[in-house]
Amino acid sequence: MPQSLSSLREILSDIGRDFEVTSEEFVVTHTYTSGQDWLPNTAKRDIDVEILSREVELSADERNILGMLLHDGRASFASLGAASDKSESTVRRIVETLFEQEIVSLRLLVEPQVLGFQAMFWALLDIEPSRLPEAASSLAENPATKTLFATAGSCNLIGQFVLPRHTDTYAFMTQVLGALPGARSAETLLESATYKRVWNLVKGDSYGEVAGPAWLFDGKSRDR
Repeated sequence: MPQSLSSLREILSDIGRDFEVTSEEFVVTHTYTSGQDWLPNTAKRDIDVEILSREVELSADERNILGMLLHDGRASFASLGAASDKSESTVRRIVETLFEQEIVSLRLLVEPQVLGFQAMFWALLDIEPSRLPEAASSLAENPATKTLFATAGSCNLIGQFVLPRHTDTYAFMTQVLGALPGARSAETLLESATYKRVWNLVKGDSYGEVAGPAWLFDGKSRDR
């Protein structure tokens, strides 16, 4: 995740210099559901259709503790304090504040294949702007939806979906995506292999080391 659009351009420039690729940018304008919240056929997920955003500025200490938690979510307050040169009570207060502000939450990440899901794909959707909140809310409630966000670009709604079998994608495209209010077009992109997810490198069906943005781990403030 880049710090800014200028950072994104630098990343794309580096990729284009090292590999023969083409790229397309989609600016996320609103997130309805996150892949970290995906739990197949379980409790109802919270769906955010409000056009509201909250500016959050983390302190250097908060960013430092958050970076360590990303590397090891099971780290104790004592070990975090020793690594950050803070008292255990201070670290506990910082972590509790991050939880209270809903900046941090705990998730168990499991690749869908481990649970028996064979088909993972993305859909790039063009929805009539006036029907976008309605369509997004309907699609976000579908248990197959893993990630869903509004974008600015050649499409205005992008989602990641997980289904038991590849043959299930036909019914999903025709009966779910095709039935969305205001749907004008849809393009599906099948995931053939996953190499990185939520800043974690993926090796086979297991998560490896964290490889997130440097600005999050070095304690520096985010560019505005």
